[in-house]
Amino acid sequence: MFKYQKRETQFCKNASKSIFTKLDYFAQHPQFQVLKKTSFSTAFGYLLTLILAAICLFYLYIQIDELAKQTNPNVIISDNQPLNTPVIYLSRSNFTFVISVSNALLQSFDKNLKYYNLTVNQCHRKRNYDGGSSSTNISLNCFNYQIEPCDLEKHFVTDLQKVYFQKFQLSTMYCINPEQWDQRPIQLQGHSQSDNFQFITVNVNMCKNNTTYKNCSSIEEIQKGLVSSYYAIYLSDVLIKMQNPGRPYDDVITIQNTQFSYAKSQQLHSMYKIANTQTDIGLINKDVQIDETILQSATKEYSEAYNGYYLANNIIYLDQRETIYYRSYIKLQTILGNVGGLWQIISLVISAIFGPVLLAYMNLSLVSKFFRIESKQPKSLVEKQTFNEDEIKEINLMASDFQTRNQSIIQNNNNNNNHSKLKQYLKKKKNPISITFKDALLMYLGCLGKNQKTFRFAIQKIMMKLDVAYIIKKLHEIDKLKSILMTNEQVKLFNYIPKPLIPSDIFNKGFEKQYNSNSIQADSVSIFEEEKTEIQKLEDSYQAYIKIKQKNNPSNLDQIIIDQMDEEIKAFFECMRKKQSGFMYPLTSRMDSTPQSQREEEVLIINQEPKAGKILTNKK
Repeated sequence: MFKYQKRETQFCKNASKSIFTKLDYFAQHPQFQVLKKTSFSTAFGYLLTLILAAICLFYLYIQIDELAKQTNPNVIISDNQPLNTPVIYLSRSNFTFVISVSNALLQSFDKNLKYYNLTVNQCHRKRNYDGGSSSTNISLNCFNYQIEPCDLEKHFVTDLQKVYFQKFQLSTMYCINPEQWDQRPIQLQGHSQSDNFQFITVNVNMCKNNTTYKNCSSIEEIQKGLVSSYYAIYLSDVLIKMQNPGRPYDDVITIQNTQFSYAKSQQLHSMYKIANTQTDIGLINKDVQIDETILQSATKEYSEAYNGYYLANNIIYLDQRETIYYRSYIKLQTILGNVGGLWQIISLVISAIFGPVLLAYMNLSLVSKFFRIESKQPKSLVEKQTFNEDEIKEINLMASDFQTRNQSIIQNNNNNNNHSKLKQYLKKKKNPISITFKDALLMYLGCLGKNQKTFRFAIQKIMMKLDVAYIIKKLHEIDKLKSILMTNEQVKLFNYIPKPLIPSDIFNKGFEKQYNSNSIQADSVSIFEEEKTEIQKLEDSYQAYIKIKQKNNPSNLDQIIIDQMDEEIKAFFECMRKKQSGFMYPLTSRMDSTPQSQREEEVLIINQEPKAGKILTNKK
């Protein structure tokens, strides 16, 4: 049974195997190379890559700096209306509470309070539902704070408070007794619909004599003094500063005031709103810190005719709504994603602009590697009859270059300087067309001149040979040649020629000598042929050329190969063969002493090998 028949009978097995093979996300695909490299690199491409990397690194620095300074958070704001809220404790260190009452001329009253009484109460209303009796029980308890004229050192503890009130006449302003405030901090909780509602009330009443205070002025004097008066209260407030790292608030002190008189009762509602800030400070994972404070949300005023209870009444309580701020900073993985996205965007733009030029550069380099372009210059310099001293010196130097190479190998002296000219020549022969980035740019713009169509034709030929259909066609032709050149028995035995063998001692120091001594196994030769240098390949080719020339009856294939060899290389081999036979002599500047026919032959040989060594022969 053939393999294809077996595959048909095991369809389900092969299908499941194919599915499992495709599930491997990290399966590696084979890569083709360009000029023995996985990618075609250019100096201009390196420059563009450095520019792209510099841009991305600069952007990465900006993002990391922003993350370190925490100055640009992402903020999400939402509101919430809870029925019950936790207790907010207000102490002297986090809350400012100062009262001032003045007349129409904005002059404070005397501190003996002979015109009015001033009281500050902390009230707590509780509402409980009794399920047994189906009734609601409501209770109200108030605690009265003692007030006294303010003192800068006694009543204020924060730097903000001291700086703010240091210019005021504090003896006519009233503060809560600090010892009492420390023992029982002011509390705010809930709102009017909550079961637990805690608030602060400040009442300004007309002064009335009682058992504890009997210094009130007469009714006429009180009415004259309170004909037009102002009530003011200094309270703490915060400014939301989400761009601040750490605590997202700035503390400030604001003033709320209203006007009252003995004939009018004025009520002032000061509402505070809870601000809850949740800050995610984690670099990779979520790490939330919570900061909570209260800020002034609204102020409402109500006025009516004097009701006999108060001249001015100020109620301080919490708003029904609270604001939740959620702020987060950029994560490290987000920064890397942004840098990667920026890299992709810029690389796409660069590829769109410079990609065709670099592609043209690569195609021209392939043309230089695989083709020669015919030059319009004359191939022969027979007309040139004289040489200057420098040219004569260079010709004689290159003539002995290859022989010096062979001697150095024999003496185990690998001095690269002895055959530098020969290396340059072989490099030139390997890439006969000099291609620059400027040529690629001109090629892309269509300004390469007369060579434009020639290079395009060469590029089309290369692309045609890279066509899959063309490659398959050539593989079929190889199979056909096998069937034509070999018998049926040879074809069957050909399949069992072993794979190339990699010796275990290829990295030993003496391996090169072992390889050169032809003691290496035959099935390893094909591996190391491509590892040889150009000079080594030239030496092997020269030895092969000598062997073919020494044959008495060379085959037709030998003669065809020699006829199709590069003319310059063939002339070079002929020169070396005759030099080893003792027929070579150095070139001199006296060309006229040589017969004309011999000079033409010598000049022709020189011009056949312009760079690797211009050597003259003299047939005897």
